[in-house]
Amino acid sequence: MSPPEKIGSPEKRLMAAVLMQALDDLRLVRAARPGGDRGRNGHRRPSSLADVEAWFADRDGRFAFSFENICVGLGVDADAIRDALRRVPC
Repeated sequence: MSPPEKIGSPEKRLMAAVLMQALDDLRLVRAARPGGDRGRNGHRRPSSLADVEAWFADRDGRFAFSFENICVGLGVDADAIRDALRRVPC
C-alpha cells in the first residue's frame, strides 16, 4: 500500500480541515442526545442535522468553500462521499 498523498498548499490544508470538520459535525448531530448543545469535547454542535446534511447535498459551487468546490480542490468525488454518508446509519 502506498502512502497517502500529502496535502501541501495552505489552501488545500484548509479545504481538508473544512471537510473534516463537516464530517465531525455530521457525526455529532447524528449522535446528539436531547438537552444540550455541546459535544463530549465541549465544542459547540452545529445547529441541526438538516443544516449539515444540506451542506453536503448542495451542488451550488458559487461559495468558495462549498462541498462541491472543496471536493474539486481536493480531487475527491463528491457523489461518492454523499453515497457513503447515506449508507452510514443515523
